[in-house]
Amino acid sequence: MPVELLAYRKTDRTQSSPTSADDTLSIIGSITNAPLLLELLFNPKIDDHVFAQVVSQAIRVSGPKAFLNDAYARYQRQAEALLFPMHKRLFYELNERHAMVDAIFINEADMPATNGIAILRQMIGEMQSGKTWDNVFASYSANLTSETEIGGTKVAMSKISRFGPVVLCEQKKDARTFVSDPLPPEHRNALLQRAEGDLVTVHDPAHRRVVLYRVREVYVPKPE
Repeated sequence: MPVELLAYRKTDRTQSSPTSADDTLSIIGSITNAPLLLELLFNPKIDDHVFAQVVSQAIRVSGPKAFLNDAYARYQRQAEALLFPMHKRLFYELNERHAMVDAIFINEADMPATNGIAILRQMIGEMQSGKTWDNVFASYSANLTSETEIGGTKVAMSKISRFGPVVLCEQKKDARTFVSDPLPPEHRNALLQRAEGDLVTVHDPAHRRVVLYRVREVYVPKPE
């Protein structure tokens, strides 16, 4: 186990870049080996700040279902880890529902909300007929465009955008290891009640857009 992975390294605020190659956020964020991330968590020398970064990265690399199930199985074999406060917090979070979602959205500046919702429902229909999320997005993104002038040149800009995946959790306590990605609370709460594969359209007036969410996966807590 590389010892340098366990120590917390702050970002150098004097640099022009918001992150440097040797700060904790950059180092942990570059690890895509799920077993290594799990081993880092259960190393007793890990710093609390690094622990939180590793949890966040592991959830994104493996998905909440695989990572949280693996963590639960590890606690069954290594219960002494729960003597540490950071592990107690994570273990508590294993009893919360988590979801990973993707989103496609249309800004009201590009299309009235009612028209945008109609387009998103058409997209749902195509997905339900067998087309993939990525293929439907690519098709509509290429066909629904408007022209804008940049530097004297006309450029076609898509009216369809997307973001994600984002990971959501119930956040029953303020002190926690993993914090939900930012979404409007009413969106997060509704999505956490959904099942895997659900497609949900919502109007997001705060951001002046309409959104189509796909629930990619759901972690359901183990029964007590």
